[in-house]
Amino acid sequence: MNRNKLSGVTASLILFLLGLFIAVRPHTTIALVLRAVACVLVFVGGLKLYTGLTNKERTMKQNIQLGGAGLVAAAGLILFFFPGLVTDLFPQMIGILIMCLGVISLLNVLDLKDKGDERWKAKLSLPLISILCGALILIYSDFIINTGIRLVGVFLMYQGGSQLFLESGKPKDKAE
Repeated sequence: MNRNKLSGVTASLILFLLGLFIAVRPHTTIALVLRAVACVLVFVGGLKLYTGLTNKERTMKQNIQLGGAGLVAAAGLILFFFPGLVTDLFPQMIGILIMCLGVISLLNVLDLKDKGDERWKAKLSLPLISILCGALILIYSDFIINTGIRLVGVFLMYQGGSQLFLESGKPKDKAE
């Protein structure tokens, strides 16, 4: 087996195993990704804090940026130590946002009705679907996150398996 084929097989196996891990352990995967993002936030915020604090001649703008850097670092620390808080609140905030946008669209459709637009009944279904989807996301947020993460894992497993299959079908190189 030549080096290129070996690296292709290795990459395919790593991709497949990564997908398997993601599909089997979605909460662990989310926590690991959030902690990695948290490390970046703490590093960037801390670096900006350090450079801002060591600067003796700060302007008002630099003081505001220093406060922003502190918030970034604090957000990173919260994210690192409490990743479950983010995974619990994020889909609920998305669900509420979708519901609010659906209500705004519903008000626009009702405004069309008041103006005598004949097509308001046909347009009524879209805001109602948005409100329903937002409510489902709000109610079943844990299920939706787990399903979405598991689908990513399944897609990675498929990609790794298909690459492995394609690597096994390549003709062997002739010895030079």
